[in-house]
Amino acid sequence: LTLTSGGLLWPPAIENGRLTAGLEGPAELVIREGRAIRADILDNAGGGSVGLVVTEGAVRLSGDNSYTGGTWVVGSGDPISNSAPGRLTIEKLSAIPENDRVFVDNGVYDVESLRPGTVRLAELHLRGGGRVTGFSTRPIDVQELYLEEGYFNAILVGNGSIVKETDGTVTFPEY
Repeated sequence: LTLTSGGLLWPPAIENGRLTAGLEGPAELVIREGRAIRADILDNAGGGSVGLVVTEGAVRLSGDNSYTGGTWVVGSGDPISNSAPGRLTIEKLSAIPENDRVFVDNGVYDVESLRPGTVRLAELHLRGGGRVTGFSTRPIDVQELYLEEGYFNAILVGNGSIVKETDGTVTFPEY
């Protein structure tokens, strides 16, 4: 399925196959109030990078994804609630594209249900009260971690850099 404009509003589960946005050049695949996406998300046929934007609802990714335009999780409600708008749950490691840049802005990036393995990201931006959840069982290795405001509940591993931006509060739980 190739979306040439617009986005997906409350799609049922998207099974198998490939999912992309645009015909060429950079494009965004916007999922609003989605559910499970088991198809592979990839860059478009014209060589343009595709970014994934999740807004409102709870979306679960489990395809073998290779898109290169980054991942945005944007919430508009209370990110503490399990049913909060803007929640992206990663169900398997191959659902995270290689060298992904993740932006969590008042949403929830949830790697808690992954099977054993390390989540590897090029960048992770936590802002606007966003939450990263992985609890004490899910290590995250990020090359550049940018913190503005939010909650980081995962094991941070590796030797990447951490940059604290703004005077907002970032909370790390005690284990």
